[in-house]
Order: sequence, then structure tokens, then C-alpha cells
Amino acid sequence: MFYHAHIYYCPDTRASALRCHALLAESGLRLEAVGRPIDRCVGPHTSPMFEIVFRADQHAAVVRWLEEHRGEHSVLVHAVTEDEYLAHTREALWLGASRPLRLDKLG
Repeated sequence: MFYHAHIYYCPDTRASALRCHALLAESGLRLEAVGRPIDRCVGPHTSPMFEIVFRADQHAAVVRWLEEHRGEHSVLVHAVTEDEYLAHTREALWLGASRPLRLDKLG
């Protein structure tokens, strides 16, 4: 099983999000993928963000790292499952303040 973590930012916090993005490369976490920053809303996300992908056995370490390094950024962590609605709602983990999502965009 895989997980996504979406690190959200706004124009005022983009620079610190880019620092977090760069720190991930130096973190020692063996992530499956680190996505590029997307400076617009996509899918259900109502803020710019970048995404990381990691394995279930990394969940505790990745969440711990994000909690220590996310700064002012909200982070949505969810499993990659067939039920995207459930994954992004009841089963989601928020680090920091939750953000609104466009749930109608989920399958």
C-alpha cells in the first residue's frame, strides 16, 4: 500500500514550501516520489501544493518527519485506495489546520 502527503502553501508561503521540498531530498527518507510544486489548484486541492508518495511501512517515519519540518504548512496524508472519497475524508490525517477540498472532484 502507498500513501500520499500533500504539502499545501499559498503565494506568501511558497518560499518556505520550497525549502521543505528541498529538505526532503536530504532527509534520508526513501520516498517513492517527490512531486514538483504545483502553483495552482488541481483535482480536489484548493491550494497550491506538492505531493510525496511513500510506502505504508514508512508511514510513522514520514509523518514524524513532516510534523518536525512542515513549519506553517498544512499537510494532508492519505492512503492510496480505490475509495478516494473515504481516503481524503474520514481516513485522512491532517498535520496542521485542515484545508477545504473539492470532494466532488474525487472518483
